[in-house]
Amino acid sequence: MEWFGHGRRYLRIRYEDFVAAPQDALRRVAALVGERPGNLPFTAPGLAQLAPTHSVAGNRSRFRTGAVPIELDDEWRTAARSNRIVAALTWPARRRYGY
Repeated sequence: MEWFGHGRRYLRIRYEDFVAAPQDALRRVAALVGERPGNLPFTAPGLAQLAPTHSVAGNRSRFRTGAVPIELDDEWRTAARSNRIVAALTWPARRRYGY
């Protein structure tokens, strides 16, 4: 949300970039806030070892534990293209962020 944080530090990480290199993305986030990343949960490229949490709301995938692959899901691209209203309304933002 660049508009609200004018003059503040921010880091833009596109979803596709996170999926391609999740460890690098998390290291960049840690560096931005002046923290060390510690032990990241990755056991192999694109594979995270997730422990159970006490999440209450969110996507159903929040319940997944153990070895969880980090995979690109770009179904939204084809769904958005088929809806002309959504495509028209989101065009400026999509163009700005390289979609």
